[in-house]
Amino acid sequence: MKLKQILKTKLIPIALVAITLLLLLNITALAEDSWTTVASMSTARNFFQTVVIDGNIYAIGGFTYLASAEVYDPDIDTWTTLSPMDTGRTQFQAEVIDGKIYAIGGMTTGGAYLSSVEVYNPNTDTWSTLSSMSTARGSFQTEVIDGKIYAIGGVSPSGYVSSVEVYNPNNNTWSTLSSMSTARSSFQTEVIDDRIYAIGGRNGSYLSSVEVYDPSNNTWSTLSSMSEARGWFQTEVIDDRIYAIGGRNGSYVSSVEVYDTGTDSWTALSSMSEAREQFQSELIGGKICVIGGYNGTYLSSVEAYDSGTDSWTTLASMSEARRQLQSEVIGEKIFAIGGYGGSYLSSVEAYTPTPTTPDPTPEPPADGNALLRITMITGESKEYDMSAGAANAFISWYNSGAAGSPSYSIAKNYNIGSLSGRTDNIAFKKIAFFEVMAYNTSSTPDTSTKTALLKVTMATDDVMEYEMNAAGISAFETWYDGGASGTPAYSIDKTFNLGPFASRTDYLAHDMLSDYEIITF
Repeated sequence: MKLKQILKTKLIPIALVAITLLLLLNITALAEDSWTTVASMSTARNFFQTVVIDGNIYAIGGFTYLASAEVYDPDIDTWTTLSPMDTGRTQFQAEVIDGKIYAIGGMTTGGAYLSSVEVYNPNTDTWSTLSSMSTARGSFQTEVIDGKIYAIGGVSPSGYVSSVEVYNPNNNTWSTLSSMSTARSSFQTEVIDDRIYAIGGRNGSYLSSVEVYDPSNNTWSTLSSMSEARGWFQTEVIDDRIYAIGGRNGSYVSSVEVYDTGTDSWTALSSMSEAREQFQSELIGGKICVIGGYNGTYLSSVEAYDSGTDSWTTLASMSEARRQLQSEVIGEKIFAIGGYGGSYLSSVEAYTPTPTTPDPTPEPPADGNALLRITMITGESKEYDMSAGAANAFISWYNSGAAGSPSYSIAKNYNIGSLSGRTDNIAFKKIAFFEVMAYNTSSTPDTSTKTALLKVTMATDDVMEYEMNAAGISAFETWYDGGASGTPAYSIDKTFNLGPFASRTDYLAHDMLSDYEIITF
């Protein structure tokens, strides 16, 4: 998504802005580890879809076969009704490409399965009908790779579906691809290195099987199965490893396991404190948060998994128990939206986690003195310990516009197992932004007088804030207005949360900036 709706606003003094916002909107000052009720949707809904565009949450469709749509602006805590879809639908999928929302398949009135597709343009508040899929399907999955939508599996009038097709928005056509080896619904998919992993689900019985699709040769390959069959579960990806969490397999499941793409193996992890299905999960602060769900009782409970310690921590519960909800992360807050808790819900609440305090004295890595953290356009974060020279080589490759190679190879020295090595190949066009942190070997760096706050929103909806002086603001504006003249990424030094590092520097890709705002002190 390359949206350039630039907000170069000079505002009144920031203290007055803060007071005004606190009077108007209580969610800007949520207490840590707490849920706060925010504005409700105009329509109660479950089995619906949400997407985020420009920091706003769009809620679309749902049960009972709703065509309605609405959008939430967290800055003013307000929902606005939008034009409805042409067809009411539930158990469908929604994807965003180039700032437009695609609503795909699902079920409509009477339980009829849909092959129809329509697209919403936020700029004109209009829906347009597109070419239909070849197979009507609900309870399926979609993924976007290289601007194309892959529709995978599900349920159709003839039963469980193994078929796969891909939509090209450039010519409004669907093409049939190789089918999965196993038909499945109520499953999960994840994309790693442009390959689609299809995991678990059900097709009359619950599944533990896993397979992966490679678009480059249109083939599915069978992988190692999970140790436990599960449907109605959630997955998250951390550092190219897939975490399968909870679900149902005839009984409610609390177990968690992780798949290593380098070794094709699953490893059992610590279980959640509560079994749950039909819940939501989000990655925030490097931890997996699981939210609500059902285990014979509607759940308001929330817990967080730390992959570094293989441990779960109970967090503050929501004010309302809910299953079949949706959740989204904006900035540092999780929004839990709608669902079902004995009745259909329109309510929404927002969670603010306790900030992670960095370890003040961790040991620098034996093989280097820098940490490179890369955030991909999918929102996935990757971290690499390396020497300063290796970090500088990566920066040079990026600033050259990926001269010589469209991807950059970084060797990994952990979780190698029986392999001789593991290497990540990072595609230039998939990088949203990156940060380089040099380990501290001397005194704390000096900080200059700050006169303004630069707030940058990326196309991934990550929000970055930097205090800087007038000269720094001017240099950033000159670089942006010049079309990133001289370098595709702008570097900004950060002086907070340094921990063991002497410096932290963000590198912001020009074509991944959604908007920015300048607030003068």
